[in-house]
Parts: sequence; C-alpha cells; structure tokens
Amino acid sequence: MSLIEELQRRHVVRVGIAYAIAGWLVIQVADVVTESFAAPEWVMKTLIAVVLLGFVIALALAWAFQLSDKGIKRESDPTDEPAAPTRPTPKLNTIIIVLLTLAVTFLMYERVSGPSAPGTETREPLVEQPEAQAGRAPQDASVAVLPFVNMSGNAENEYFSDGLTETLLHMLAQVKDLKVAARTSSFAFKGKNTDIREIAKQLDVAHVLEGSVQRAGNTVRITAQLIQADNGYHLWSQTFDRQLDDIFSVQDEIARDVASALKGSLLQESQDSTVRGAGTQNTQAYDLYLRGMESYWKEQERSALEAERLMRQAIALDPDFALAWSGLSLAMIQHASLSGSLLENIADECLASARRAVELAPDDPTTLSVLGGTLRRVANNLIEAKKYLERAVALHPNNALALVRLSDVQFSLGEFALSVETASRAMALDPLDFNLKADSTHKFFNVGRLPEAEMLAKAVIDNNPGSVNGLSALGNLYWRSGRHAQALATYQEMLRINPNTAYIIGRIAASYRNLEDFESAERWVEKAEAINPDLGSRYRAGLCEDQGDKECAIRHLEARLATDKDEEDRLAMQWRIALHKEQWTQALVLLEHSMELARERGSVFYLNWLNLTAGYAADQLERIEQRDAYLAEVLARAEDHYREGSRIQYLFVYRAYAYAIMGDARRCHEALAEAIAQGFRDLPEIRHMGFFDKVLDDPAIKQLLAELEASNKLELQAMHLVDKN
Repeated sequence: MSLIEELQRRHVVRVGIAYAIAGWLVIQVADVVTESFAAPEWVMKTLIAVVLLGFVIALALAWAFQLSDKGIKRESDPTDEPAAPTRPTPKLNTIIIVLLTLAVTFLMYERVSGPSAPGTETREPLVEQPEAQAGRAPQDASVAVLPFVNMSGNAENEYFSDGLTETLLHMLAQVKDLKVAARTSSFAFKGKNTDIREIAKQLDVAHVLEGSVQRAGNTVRITAQLIQADNGYHLWSQTFDRQLDDIFSVQDEIARDVASALKGSLLQESQDSTVRGAGTQNTQAYDLYLRGMESYWKEQERSALEAERLMRQAIALDPDFALAWSGLSLAMIQHASLSGSLLENIADECLASARRAVELAPDDPTTLSVLGGTLRRVANNLIEAKKYLERAVALHPNNALALVRLSDVQFSLGEFALSVETASRAMALDPLDFNLKADSTHKFFNVGRLPEAEMLAKAVIDNNPGSVNGLSALGNLYWRSGRHAQALATYQEMLRINPNTAYIIGRIAASYRNLEDFESAERWVEKAEAINPDLGSRYRAGLCEDQGDKECAIRHLEARLATDKDEEDRLAMQWRIALHKEQWTQALVLLEHSMELARERGSVFYLNWLNLTAGYAADQLERIEQRDAYLAEVLARAEDHYREGSRIQYLFVYRAYAYAIMGDARRCHEALAEAIAQGFRDLPEIRHMGFFDKVLDDPAIKQLLAELEASNKLELQAMHLVDKN
C-alpha cells in the first residue's frame, strides 16, 4: 500500500485539516484578547509556537491511534495483517463541520465589524472592495483623531497621551486635501464610550484614528488603529514599543502610515503627504511643551501663568522649538486677558515670540495662525495679520484654527459676509468647539442674523452653564442691541466665575454712562481700577468727556500719555487733548497721522471715527471742502458695509454723525432713528461731543432724543433692579 493510501486509511489528512482550522481559530481569538489586555508580544509568539508544535503531535497521534465508533484504539501494524480500508467516523466528520462553521462565522464577523483592538503588526484590509473605494466622494478623505487613552495607571501622565494626540492632529492637518476634525471637537469625546459611527456623524468624518498610550519611566507603548467609520473596518493598525527618546520617530511613523493608508484610496497618489512634527528632538523640551499646552487648555488665570512658565523652560532647553515659541505667545495673551492686564504691556514680547516661531517654521499652519492672531490682538495690525492667516489657509485649507483667526480679521476689516462664511467653515471642521460658536455670535449679529447669533451663544451656555465665553458672548449681544439690564445680569453671572475680567466691568460702566448714571459708572470704574490701576485714567477720561468736563478729561489723558507706549494710543490721546483745547489745526495734523496708521493696519472701524472727528475739526476751521471729503469716506464705507449685510447700530450712528456735522437735520434724523431702533442709547455722546451741535434744535431730532431719554430711564430702572441682586 502506498504512503498516501495509508495516510487516508488512518485519517491523518482529516485530523490535520481539523487541527489546522482549530489552531487558526485559537490564534485569531487570542490575537483579539491579548491586544485588549495589552499583553506583551512574547505571549502571542509563544502561543503560535505551541500551536505549530501541537500540529506535529496531532499528526503523529493520528498515525498511531484510530478514532472509531468504539473509541480511541491503537492502530494495527500494517505489516502484520492486510490493511483494510476504514471509513470516516461520524465523530470526526462532526468535528470538522463544527470547526468549519466556527471559522466561517468568525470571518464574517471580522469582515463586518473588524477586530476590536489593534494588532501587533501592520494589518492590511482583508478585502480591498475596489468598487466601493472608486465610488467614494472627496469628502470621504476625512479623519478625526480621538484622544489616545492613558493606560499608564497614573493620571499625571494624562498630559502625555493628550499631547501625543495633539501632535498627531497637528501633523495630519498638514496633509493636503485631508479634512481633519479640529482639536476641541475630537477632545469632546474624551473619556466617553461613544459609538464610532456616532462620533463620525457628529464630526462629519469618514474615518477615526484612536489608540492608547502606556508610559513607564523611559519606555512607552503606543497602539493606534485607523477605522472606517461606516462599518468599523480597520484600514490600518499598529503597536509600537519604544524608548521615550524615540517618541518623535513613532509620531512620524503613525502620521505617515495613516496618511499613506488614506492616500492610496482617498487622497490619490498625486497628493503630497509630507508632514512635520512638533519641531524638536529634545524630549525634555517636548515634555515641557505638552505640560504647557495642558495648562493652556484649562483656560484659567493661574493655569495660563503656568503654561507661560513651562513654555519658557521648553525654549531654554531648545531655542529652535517653533511650537514652544507659539505656545508662549498664546499663553501670555491668555494670562493677560484673564488677569485684567493690559495687552499693550506684553505686546512686544508676544509679537517677538510669534515671529520667532514663523522664522523657525515658516510653512507650519500653527505658527502662521498664531502670528496672525497675535498681530490682530496686540498690535491691531489687520493687514499684516491677514497676510499670514491667508497663507496658513492656502497651505492647509482645512485648518480650523487658521480659519477662526482669519474670520476675526475679515470682520475687523469690514468683510462681514466673508467673515461669516469663513467662521461657518471653521465651525464645520470643529462642530463641538463651543468657544468658536461663542466667538462667531457677533459676526452673525453684525449681518442682521440676530436669532442665529443668540442661538449660538445659548448653545454654548446650554452645553456648559459656567462657560465664561458663552456668557460673555450672550451679554455682548444684549449690550450691542441696547438691552443693558439683560447684559448686566449675564455679565454678573460671568463675573461670579471670573471676577477679574476687566473689560466686562468696563462694559458695565459704559452701560451706566450711556444711560447718564455717572455715579454708578464711577462705582464700576473703581472695580476695574482695583484689578488694574492703569484702567482708572482710561475710563475716567471718557466719563469726564461725557459730562462735558474738558479740564477733567485733559488731566486724565495727560496722565495716560505719560505712561502709554503704543503709537496709536498716544496719537489718540494727543488729538483728544487738542480737541478739548480747541486747537483745531493741531488736532487735524494728529488725526491725519492716526488715519495713516489706521489705513496701514486696516482698522476700518477706528478709521470711521477718525474721519468723523477730522471732519468736525475741519468744520470748526470752516474748511468745508476738506470736511466733506472726510465725511464722504465715512458714508461710502457705511454704504459698503450695508451691502456686506451689516445692520448694527454703529453703521447708522456713523451716518447720523456725518449728516449732523454737515448740518443735514433730515438725513441725520433718519439715520439716528434707525440707530436707536438697533439699540443705540448713548445720549451723553450726542449732547457733549459737539458733532450734533448744528442739529440739536431741530424739532424732529428734539422729539427723537426726548423719546430716547424716556426709554433710557426705564432701562436704567431695570439695571438698578439687577444690580441690587
């Protein structure tokens, strides 16, 4: 008898098939279980070796023994008696059928839902599904990076796992044509057991990258897996066991592999997937940077100061660490805002830090957008800010941070409709960033979309009743629409959370000033002054002007002039002093210098005020042609802003002021009536600034101002009721 016939007679082949199926099932199940418990790699390797050894033993036993209907018995020696063919036993057939059924079931399950944890090696898709890949829409080139889970058993390592996630977000955001959900929205799911499909739906992405981090001393294990959200199918997964000083190569490898996994099927081979990491190879500096960003995201005065300290330490270790320079600028601005400090006191260092970051990383979306934002916030240089922000968006069109800051600059430049469009793009990329919703409220309000603006602000508060940004946004909507009592109630709630927000205290003082309750305005100015003494002369100069006390105003302006270093601020104080002294020619010279600077910086709102003031000074000098040229600029910009969709009170206030200076009572009345309908209440400005002197005796304007005064008294009573509570 041949060897093949003897193998068949003794059922060795059938036993081998049954064992192979069973062994494969054991390995597959073990793969899932060991990764779920983050078992060391040697466990899986040992199991595979045992299964292979068992295969040899099973074949040997099948040769030596026979499985029959009467049980297991020793096989007879074929040389002693004729070999009689045996038929397969029902038990062996049943075993094979059951094992095959289990194997098919497992394959179908894995095909539908994918493995539940990343494997220890790169895993290619089981089936390519080329038809589905070819039919995907461009928006499928999208991914959300969920916060990597800290599995170190130490909460103090949370900053490290979060920092790794942020770095990967930063790197993947640089892949052209890849939509990456922004940081705030991704981190909204931290610590939550939300279904992948629901996450993808909320963030409007087709893929999710998730993983875990285990850190012990200088050793780190990182697991990562890229999941197709609609069916849970794993496009790629990997586990990395490295030393901490190799963390940068791991980040590079993860970002490169994820981009590559998406590139072949979604981004097309022609797209560039080159990405840049944190910008340092110094692990200590990187660790300090991660800790600094953790503090920054807490958005508290004390944590902002801690973020600033950590960024400085990171820079000391690596002076060429671009993101640390950007982080320093962000932390300084945040601390100044939350502590009540003046931004001009830190402007030079903030700008220098942000510029240094761009010098070190000129094509990085974060460094570019931080510099653009810093130029807007601390230097009011909108033209230069726009240049850097447009470059950031051109390089990375789906970078939410750059879009947010570009939207702010567009708004300040009077590009209102475009600002709303850009803000909407940013909110689509970062749908769960409620701070972004808060920041967008005034943009929607400005184009006459008040219900949407109010809805955005209230959505922020509904999500977090203690949100300072949400309360500020809602209060500002009320303030800008003349609902000062509602604004005060909202501001007071905000101040209970963050009592040092000086600009809000200034807003409350301005409400009382508008309603001609100067005693209450003074009381709130004192509160601001207690936070920052430099604010006293700033606010009190305005109070003096609104009461017609020019000598008092000059005294406070000269006190500010002795300490203020900002060129634009100094010019403003100088021409205000000249106006109060009725030095009209000197005032015009200073105003011309201010207008030149405002044009360079793109400060269109401030430029309107400068034009109006220059028109008033020229009118006092009876230079009618020069007056009308200044005022024509104001009216032309107002018309442009109206076409852009603006409907706020200031648009109509500027028109009313221009017509009043010209002495056109009819058109002044029309514009002023519209401004009042939009919430304008500033009677002291009308009575004491001088712009309205030519039209105050007009009967229609007298009647309009009498009605405004009566309305203001009612609003003031409501404010007093709120202020007592």
